[in-house]
Amino acid sequence: MNTLPQILTILLIIILLIAGVSVVYLLISVKKIIDKFHLESVSLPFEPSSIKDDAVYNVQIDRLISKLKYDVNADKIFLCRFHNGGRFSNGFTMKKFTMTNETHGGTANPLRDQWRDVINSHYAEVLMQTLILGMYVASAPDECMDLNFRTDMMLRYKFNSVYLFALKQFDGKEEGFLGLCFKEAKILSESQKDTIELALPNLIGLINMKKNCKD
Repeated sequence: MNTLPQILTILLIIILLIAGVSVVYLLISVKKIIDKFHLESVSLPFEPSSIKDDAVYNVQIDRLISKLKYDVNADKIFLCRFHNGGRFSNGFTMKKFTMTNETHGGTANPLRDQWRDVINSHYAEVLMQTLILGMYVASAPDECMDLNFRTDMMLRYKFNSVYLFALKQFDGKEEGFLGLCFKEAKILSESQKDTIELALPNLIGLINMKKNCKD
């Protein structure tokens, strides 16, 4: 006579156990998702918390490119970074770049005065080769097939040789490019190219500086 209640009790216990296991599994899954989101979030570049922080890391960038200028005996080294700049009538964003850092010397006036909010299409040939091949080289003005770049950079400032190195984030996203300018005709040696290539991750590290200094 007690068989039916016993069976119902056992079934209830089994249902509760299954429900309990399901809840535990759900909580574990949610925790994994939260942990994954947290890890992905903290791996993103940390924006400086103050103007002072921004000045600190810009000084470090300036020092790095100044050392590179000395190492390869360049007349000018500059850093340009990509950004959006408004929208076209079809809704597509305008791809632009701005020169954020440059070394002293090599020109009478800073290049940054000219290279602000420059639309990428103005130097399409140069940027295409830089981003696809990882490096662009014009060892003489006549070698530069991008007429805008030849006029605006090489002829205007009397640079005979220009090298551009693609600057990419650690996930492969294009961040910008590093430019080296020489008054004399210049062909970088393999060791000099290696010096530049080895410096690029350090440059990205400074751009993505995660340390959040207090005011």
